[in-house]
Amino acid sequence: MSAGLRLARELLALGAESTVSTPLEQVVGPDERWPVLEERWGELRPRLGAYCESEDPLLDHLRAGLGLDLAGSWLVLLCGAVELYPEAAAAASLLAEDERVYLLTPVTFARLLHQAFDIPFAAALAEAVSGGALGLGLVAATEPVLGRPRTHRALRLAAGELESLLLPERRPELRSALGDDAGFERQAPAPGVAFDEERVAGALALLQERRLLTLRGPSRRALRQHALDLASLLGREAFFVVPDGELPEPATLLRLQGGLPVLDLCSHLLARPAGVPRVRALLGQVRRFTRPGHEPPRLVTLVYGDAEDFPGPTLTVGRLGQAECRRVWRLAGRSEETGTALAQRYRVNLAEVRSILAEASDELQVRHGKRTEPGSQELSRQVRAHGARRMGRQVGLLASEADLDQLVVPAALRGQINDILGWYQASPRVFDDMKMCQSSRLGRGLTCLFSGPPGTGKT
Repeated sequence: MSAGLRLARELLALGAESTVSTPLEQVVGPDERWPVLEERWGELRPRLGAYCESEDPLLDHLRAGLGLDLAGSWLVLLCGAVELYPEAAAAASLLAEDERVYLLTPVTFARLLHQAFDIPFAAALAEAVSGGALGLGLVAATEPVLGRPRTHRALRLAAGELESLLLPERRPELRSALGDDAGFERQAPAPGVAFDEERVAGALALLQERRLLTLRGPSRRALRQHALDLASLLGREAFFVVPDGELPEPATLLRLQGGLPVLDLCSHLLARPAGVPRVRALLGQVRRFTRPGHEPPRLVTLVYGDAEDFPGPTLTVGRLGQAECRRVWRLAGRSEETGTALAQRYRVNLAEVRSILAEASDELQVRHGKRTEPGSQELSRQVRAHGARRMGRQVGLLASEADLDQLVVPAALRGQINDILGWYQASPRVFDDMKMCQSSRLGRGLTCLFSGPPGTGKT
């Protein structure tokens, strides 16, 4: 068991003993120190201080992993000691001066920290009422009892956190902390950005100032790339949270430390258009959460263009153009020539490219028995297979070794086919680089109808 939990048990026991040892006629205010057992307190304080400077894994989990300060960490430790040690629970009951309560209360917690660490009583009380440990879902206040002040409500350690105290090796990672009803994906920062760097930097400044940022647009692929661009400028991972059922709890998002949380609501709001008030409430709770001395949490939300407005600023993100896709392939380490050729044919973001590169490399290793760098042909094959999987069972990928030189058709039809190919190859440059047809109400896709009797080569 952690040394911190054993010290928390000692702290509770000494506090309870001090309460019992104080003469009945001597009234001690909650923000005053106990006037008894000073020698025992003088012996315990240095050991508490030494522990706070130690490299205990549990303390590191609370402070570095979850970002709690001294008071928040000891709130978790004391609540954990009450759960683990019967004598600590009995001490909590004596401190609360209520035989029905065997849990810590905000007032008793504040008295203990004021006595042991000289933390101001009001600051410790505020931590136990609405501080970081409660906001992160590590500690929860029990239901209010009629006639009992908020500061006397019992505090209980969360079940998941109790398990991590008992079994450190099963301490929940980010993914498991999100539960089974949310998808989770982490993407490493890139050495640069795909979208216009000046615009991304402006969006990041807005996020830093306002703490919330909604990215809105017609392409989920582009929204996710812009979010990864923001994380890359920060030099942090992007944590993509995709609710599959209900929205995650605010505490879940607030516990995502060390990266930029991105809440992808594109599919969620399509399936639950009536869930907008719940989303607004969730974002509001995240924005209001603060921990003194710690960087405030920031959250990026992704929605389709027709979604309703949410708290915080909103930016519209366009689709990935050829220029952005060329940068994506370069960020993934591909050459200028390869990136240009692939960007002309495919619209993919960096997360997809990373997956495609890994799959292509694995396929070549299986085929040749050694690690081989995939070329444009292998990457093209994987991009098409990746796209077919994304579109579901209704779309199949047909592999063919034939090329156009083997197609025997009249000259007029050959000219039409060449026009189709030329239109497709030139359209990104016309639409994206030259910015032509921007006001056209027609679509930018290419539609072709192949007709003829069976056996004439339509497929």
